[in-house]
Amino acid sequence: MCWIQWRAEMISPKVKAVFFFCLALTFGVLIFGGYAINKEKPPIPAKVLGFLAARRGNQLS
Repeated sequence: MCWIQWRAEMISPKVKAVFFFCLALTFGVLIFGGYAINKEKPPIPAKVLGFLAARRGNQLS
């Protein structure tokens, strides 16, 4: 028996449920927060994109 399985058996089902709820909530907030930030972000101006491409030696299509 692996030590992780041994540890998991010692934790009550209620504590496991709370832990997994918090874990799911955390990932949900991260995903939704990233979506919300990306939705409100203004587009990058072409002038800035051209400047960044020139610095890297690439040409903007």
